[in-house]
Amino acid sequence: MSAKTGSDPPARTADGGPGGFDPAAIAQAEAAVAALAADYRNWVRADLAQLQEAWEKASAGTEGRRTHLDAMFTTAHNIKGQAGTFGYPLVGRIAGSLCAYLRRAESAADLNILAAHVEALRAILANGVSGDGGPLGREIAEGLEKAARRAPG
Repeated sequence: MSAKTGSDPPARTADGGPGGFDPAAIAQAEAAVAALAADYRNWVRADLAQLQEAWEKASAGTEGRRTHLDAMFTTAHNIKGQAGTFGYPLVGRIAGSLCAYLRRAESAADLNILAAHVEALRAILANGVSGDGGPLGREIAEGLEKAARRAPG
């Protein structure tokens, strides 16, 4: 027999009894996520603008390039983390590929691979492609991942 402490969370079952979850609370949380998902494309446009701005600064010269690539990483990582939650796993996959490549990107030669990722994200979101994008979405993601693996970065 274990001792209960004052900090133990209350336990509920599906019918509200001990040991489960409150279905009304789950429904409320799901409704809140659905409401946020409707605005996700608007939010992510700001992230895409930040990615583009950081890419442009990284492209402008070698001074401070790492700082701008790090800014791209932070923004891409945020996109990756949110995309799946709001029904855009293809966006998350491409942002994840971008993050992986940004970890080793340093030179001007890397900028084309980075630009391809940013442009793919922009096109997918502009066209409202949710889910995995079907066969074409998978082909785009695989192509970017392959290019990123082969690039010298």
